[in-house]
Amino acid sequence: MASNYDFRILINTVSGSNISYGTSSLVSVQPNTSLVVNTDTMVDKINTMKRINVFNGKSHTTASSLFNQINSTQFSGSTGTDTNYQFVSASIKGSSDSGSILFHVNSTPTAGGDYTKRYKFFGNKVCNVLGVPENYWIYADKFRFTNTGSEQNYISGDVLAQSLHLRDNFAISNAGAIESDLPMKHAKDTDRWIKWTDVSSSIPQNDMLIGYSNQNDRYEIRMQNEDLLISSSATTASGDFKVDGNLEIGGTFSPSSVSTGTITATGMLIQSSSKPILEIRNDAETEGGIRFTDTQALSSQHFEILFNCANNTGSGENLRFNSAINENILYLNEAGRVGINTQEPSEALEVVGNISASGNIDGNLGKFYRDDTFPQLQLSDDGGNDVLNIGQSGGTAFFKTSDTDNDFQFRRSDNKDLMRLDMSTLRVGIGTTTPSQKLTVSGSIEVDDGNLIFDVKSGDTRGIDFDGDAAIRFDQDNNKLLIERTNGSGIPNQPIITIPTNTSDDLVATVDGDISSSGGIRIDNTSTSAFAEQATIKWAVFTGTLGNTNSTRQITHGITNGKKRIVSINVNVEVESGESTPTDVPDNSFLAGGGHFQDETVDNFEYQTWFDDSKVYLHVESSAIGIDNNRFTMIVHYTTADLY
Repeated sequence: MASNYDFRILINTVSGSNISYGTSSLVSVQPNTSLVVNTDTMVDKINTMKRINVFNGKSHTTASSLFNQINSTQFSGSTGTDTNYQFVSASIKGSSDSGSILFHVNSTPTAGGDYTKRYKFFGNKVCNVLGVPENYWIYADKFRFTNTGSEQNYISGDVLAQSLHLRDNFAISNAGAIESDLPMKHAKDTDRWIKWTDVSSSIPQNDMLIGYSNQNDRYEIRMQNEDLLISSSATTASGDFKVDGNLEIGGTFSPSSVSTGTITATGMLIQSSSKPILEIRNDAETEGGIRFTDTQALSSQHFEILFNCANNTGSGENLRFNSAINENILYLNEAGRVGINTQEPSEALEVVGNISASGNIDGNLGKFYRDDTFPQLQLSDDGGNDVLNIGQSGGTAFFKTSDTDNDFQFRRSDNKDLMRLDMSTLRVGIGTTTPSQKLTVSGSIEVDDGNLIFDVKSGDTRGIDFDGDAAIRFDQDNNKLLIERTNGSGIPNQPIITIPTNTSDDLVATVDGDISSSGGIRIDNTSTSAFAEQATIKWAVFTGTLGNTNSTRQITHGITNGKKRIVSINVNVEVESGESTPTDVPDNSFLAGGGHFQDETVDNFEYQTWFDDSKVYLHVESSAIGIDNNRFTMIVHYTTADLY
């Protein structure tokens, strides 16, 4: 975002009137850029400043309404359409491109007899560039040094003033001196520098600046060359000593108190023609060392290299690398033992955690190494003989034993075998140490989202054998799936169900025996008729006695949506003699029709059967004296889904 620099002119007249012209953005500068404005352009900007509210103070202490425009009158006296009286005017001294700007008081009074008494400027940055004082009254009738360009003014005595503003040069002879403090007062809304400017070339260059940077919000010494500070004697810094570049030290660097000061550098090089050493001395018998911190992180986050001497004899010495959250990253004790994540190493190297290595790790009973660029773990017995190699080759992991008689076992903590690889027979046992087949499992096998695949060749009938009692096999030659039982010989060889698998054959399962089902039996109808439906058929059986003649027996069938699911009803009724025509069947009922009598068959219906969503109805005609109060049996066929 651009930086805007304000500028105001406050005018006080003899009659006591106060007039102010200004703008909050006389100049706008983009970040990390510089801006050059021609003198005539700057005069135009000043002349077009509008009349604003009057405030005799710096703008950063006022409200944002300070620069609100009162009317259209401009500093030049123009309103855009006419020209009025101008109390103070601006002119150019020298070139219109790079000359200076002079401000003049109008010596002619206004029509009412008023004229300028004094005026002042506000806007620190603009005032510095224009060479005018900020917040100091300039009187129209006061003594002023002449300024003719080439004419110089000399004062032989002292100058006593609250402020002294020089447009060009300020020089003190070698015989003179400044015998008091030079307080530099400024507000932090702008830069303030003491400048050393090289004017030997056509373009002046600031070689050194000492002062305050508003952008960095700090006091700085800025140099054009690389030498920031050159001293022939000792240099003492009571606070932080910060170096953005290299710090070159010809002798010994001995800060008196590192714990109360900070050394900040982008890099540090310790260089010597003999043996460069960074020595950290600790006079007390405590820990001392180097701490690394991240200024952008929490103050509690750091990394340290610490040396500890337990007593003045040197015993108990150790060197420790730690962080704010782990005090045991690396630990070296006086016995020559190294601990990682532990301060009590019991061996030459003890690691609490995982180890990753790109090279070989050798031990008495094994080693990690790379053979033909492939990593391997080799385990040996007490004699050093190669027993087992674990590794990978060409992307394939392997376990390799040194002898074909060496079995490979997976064991748990109580040494019970979970799985055994019998290398002599090339068999695998799970839950057993004596596999009798290529894979022997003692226990159950669960296949989750997968298949058991059998490679059955011509002439084979392979499948699943249930310990000689039953089997499920596939007959490759006849393209049939067989479910077999034993015929008493202990070998399953009697097919119970035969299912063809060839897609060209009719899908007909052959069952050798009865079919018993506790649920429904589904028969798919492959008819192309528009009325064909596929459904699972179930049935319900009822028995009881009929009522008297001309009465209706109601039986609750318990079938959901009975009218949409019942397919047929067959009734057997024990009848003695007689026959009759049926009465009217109620509306909206299904006519089930008559059944077969137990002792004889008659031409006319002596009873009628129908059903609805909840019940089956058995009606006995008034003349059916041969079947009233007799026993009946009834079977109801229905589907497990609505048919319409």
